[in-house]
Amino acid sequence: MARTILIIDDEKNLADLIAHQLKSRGYYTVTAANGQEGLDKLKAIIPDLIILDVNMPVMNGLDFYRQIMTETGRTPFPVLILTSRQELEKTFQDVQAAGFLPKPFLIEDLIREVEKITAGVNKPAVFLFEFDDTPHHQKIRQVLSRNRYEVCDIKDLGAFKELAAGKPPRAIIFEYGRTDHPGAEILREIRNTAGTEHCPVIAYSYAGREEFERESLAAGADKYLSAPARYEVFAEALQELRSREE
Repeated sequence: MARTILIIDDEKNLADLIAHQLKSRGYYTVTAANGQEGLDKLKAIIPDLIILDVNMPVMNGLDFYRQIMTETGRTPFPVLILTSRQELEKTFQDVQAAGFLPKPFLIEDLIREVEKITAGVNKPAVFLFEFDDTPHHQKIRQVLSRNRYEVCDIKDLGAFKELAAGKPPRAIIFEYGRTDHPGAEILREIRNTAGTEHCPVIAYSYAGREEFERESLAAGADKYLSAPARYEVFAEALQELRSREE
């Protein structure tokens, strides 16, 4: 499947040139003349990369970037910044932009940067281990997807072990404390599954029983979330655990 690239730049000739060069290499491209148009285009497409100019009318690149940032400070899509203002490079590095290319640039340099970024856009897999499809499950899933995780839904241990054998997860989020499922036993099974022994595990429950935190941490969870009011805390907890590893 062709990678989708959203090009946001008010210099039409440049945007068209970039689009033409990328199309000739098999990419699917969409263009927008400013940040507001870019936001409108995002209602219809899910890009693998956004190429973003900074100085634009209506809505500039900085404001567009702020608009698409999630609560954890990340963007749902990799963003390659184009600008003649080289002093902004550190600003975009601090907010985890995927790349920065100062203007003017050679089209060959841009293509190399695009190829490098899109080659690495495989999202880290998170196993969302829940027994039923609940409103909580759907909200957690949406937050994780917005933060560039590939969410793999797991309903039972058999499916977990089968999927983990071929695709080790980057993290596991586990619904703890269901009366019909022994949460501590399942957590220990997760920890004993090959390839997941050192994988961060977040346990959670909306039942709110105090002993669940002690039980889940003793069984191998790295973090426990008790009936969180904001679903964004799941992405924040993942980022916190990943930053500890790094």
